[in-house]
Amino acid sequence: MKKEGLFKKKKGISVFSISLILFILMLFLLVFVLFGCAKEIKNSENIQNIELNQEYVLLKDSKQNIDTILAKESMPQTLEELVNAFKTYMIFDKEYYNIKEKSKNFLLINQTSPSKKGVLLIHGLGASPNEMRELGNFLYENGFTVLGVRLNGHGDGFEYLESSNWQNWYQDVEYSYTVLEHLSDEIYVVGISTGATLGLMLAENKEFKGLVTIAPAIIMKDWKLNFISLIKYFVKSQKRTLSEEEKETYNEFLPTKTLEQLMKLIKIDKTSLNKVNEPILIIQATNDPRVKKESAEYVYEHIGTEKDKKQITWIESDKHVILTGETKDEVFRDVLGFLTTDN
Repeated sequence: MKKEGLFKKKKGISVFSISLILFILMLFLLVFVLFGCAKEIKNSENIQNIELNQEYVLLKDSKQNIDTILAKESMPQTLEELVNAFKTYMIFDKEYYNIKEKSKNFLLINQTSPSKKGVLLIHGLGASPNEMRELGNFLYENGFTVLGVRLNGHGDGFEYLESSNWQNWYQDVEYSYTVLEHLSDEIYVVGISTGATLGLMLAENKEFKGLVTIAPAIIMKDWKLNFISLIKYFVKSQKRTLSEEEKETYNEFLPTKTLEQLMKLIKIDKTSLNKVNEPILIIQATNDPRVKKESAEYVYEHIGTEKDKKQITWIESDKHVILTGETKDEVFRDVLGFLTTDN
């Protein structure tokens, strides 16, 4: 009887064990299926990103083909042909990006001016070419061909900006310079804030007629930016107070990772300013809320440009972006005066 009872007990345990094993197996199977689905979605996203990147690289690397299109000996004869060549070159404004109309690159080709002077306009961080549009129109009306570049990640959603880096931004600036090179005999570069910092980097690697830096982002007022590499692990973004009109031009939220990229760019620029020798006009607001006035002084003191070829113009203002409002006309006149002076 004891043996029978013991046998029954063992049998009961065996059934329970089998049930438990089956339950665990089903649980593992469920986790595996869910993980597989998630991985499939992730792989799909990666494949899409790879396809976009491959298309980007493919067209970016086909510089020889673009140079043939834009080569001076085979210069397109009509404005439409030039614009089409420009659109082909600037792949990052293709339809698969949700770029607002005002945020797109713009190219204003002045066919009436005999001087063939070109100006590359570079907007600031979290902005778009629309920030430079009024200045671009003004310079176009005064005889210049103008190209307003849209920096990678800008003019679109938060995720797109967060995934871009300073190398992407600089690559866009350099390729835009190459396009303008085919359309102009003389090139000037005008940048604001981060755009000014990128303009300084371009001047280290390319030679052009002159550079205008407006509120160059070199020494920032927000001390927390010095610790941004640590802060990014705790704070995802920085909110900016914008009007509805400003939201057409600027990102309301700046990713912390993007601010980290700015600080990396600044660090590189600071160490190589002595390599820049182009004539330069530095324009700075006296009470800029984002950039210290010492930023302009730092550029002036450390740049390799000869003393008689560099100057600082101070604008009485408490704004960072001085291309709009009551300071606009003064800044526009200063920029035009520099571009039309025989440097």
